[in-house]
Amino acid sequence: MIENIIFKKIGFEDISEEFQKHAEKERISFLNKPEAHYFGAFDCEKLIGTICAVLNKNGKNGKLKSSYVLKEYRGNGIYTELNKMALGYAKEHNVKQLTLNCLPSSVSVHIKAGAVEWKKSKTIAYLKYDF
Repeated sequence: MIENIIFKKIGFEDISEEFQKHAEKERISFLNKPEAHYFGAFDCEKLIGTICAVLNKNGKNGKLKSSYVLKEYRGNGIYTELNKMALGYAKEHNVKQLTLNCLPSSVSVHIKAGAVEWKKSKTIAYLKYDF
């Protein structure tokens, strides 16, 4: 299924209201700011997944945010590919560290990609990527 998916850098304006409504049901929000760099996954013209690398103005640190894949597309490696794109973008822009918080069920994807868990609560895990 992933072989038919197109991955590319997108702008905030490419994130449809319908997609945002789906994401908001799972408490995912989107930033419309210049420092927010979005990447999207598309099935034909339909946006099915996003991730955002928010780079701090100092250019050395950032956060991963707005990570969401539509339920019917989960389990196919789409998030993994989006994460690779965001990490690659951060490295290209000489970012030294990206942090994120996620559900405990998502930790393994980030550990496999090189993140380190640095803090944990019952419902949220805090991770970081050092480059």
